[in-house]
Amino acid sequence: MILGGVVSLGIEFLNQETYTVVLIRRKTELLSKEFDRADLRSTYKPKQIQESLQSMLLRGLKRPLQLYVKSPIVLLLSTYLAIIYGFLYLFFTIIPSVFGNAYHWSTGISGLAYLGIGLGFLIGFVVQALTSDRIIVKSIAQNNSKYQPEMRLPTMIF
Repeated sequence: MILGGVVSLGIEFLNQETYTVVLIRRKTELLSKEFDRADLRSTYKPKQIQESLQSMLLRGLKRPLQLYVKSPIVLLLSTYLAIIYGFLYLFFTIIPSVFGNAYHWSTGISGLAYLGIGLGFLIGFVVQALTSDRIIVKSIAQNNSKYQPEMRLPTMIF
């Protein structure tokens, strides 16, 4: 968990922005300052509207709820993944007490029980890597040679 937190923080601070709207807005602001022209506007935001922090947060909280209500697949997959992650965290928290108390394993030995979960993840990653591209090739052939990013989703469910 600690390593995951450190990696997440590193990614958060070291990754570069890729969202086009934000990049164009930043470039517009930079050019506006560089050429001392306050009239420069982004094509994505022709009118400079100042949005309050509260309205921005409200909009950000509404979007997931709208996705849940308007898209049943998002609701079903979110529920499915919530259950899977719930079981996973349950296993992570219960393994030391089960193997320590019931089987009288020491703390170091009971930690070896995590190897099964880790091996399962590793096998899943390898299977995903080996089968994903093959499935994409078949999906593209069935879709008149047009690729869509959603074609990768079926293999990621498992």
